[in-house]
Amino acid sequence: MFSKAKSRLNLEVCSPLAFLLIFVNLEKIIAQFVLTNKNNKMPQIQHMVIFKFKPETSSEQIAAIFNQLEQFKQTIPGIIYFVGGKYSSTENLNQGYNYGFLMTFESAEARDAYIVHPEHEKIKAEIIPCVDDLVAFDIEA
Repeated sequence: MFSKAKSRLNLEVCSPLAFLLIFVNLEKIIAQFVLTNKNNKMPQIQHMVIFKFKPETSSEQIAAIFNQLEQFKQTIPGIIYFVGGKYSSTENLNQGYNYGFLMTFESAEARDAYIVHPEHEKIKAEIIPCVDDLVAFDIEA
């Protein structure tokens, strides 16, 4: 498990990268926000997570993790968007973080329910041994 001090340090160091994840698919996010938020006055939550997978973690393990995360949209209420994958920028500002995902929740309450959901706890238990580090960062949209 990562200490609070380490998480805070990593967030300070990597926050530009976390924000970059938002803007990678900004057009899709805005279009989706407009479509799903027309009659909904509650702000949505953009949940971004970036990983430093350990070198010994196989591409098959990573693919299985991302497949499970993608399935959450169908199995966990309140998730309205998911995209994830390997770092792909030529800027090379990723500081070793090699994968990430963006998940949109219809509300803060939906995100809070996801955090304690048994499927989320299960995937966390699978991910933690496979990574050297991760950053989770949420914003209201």
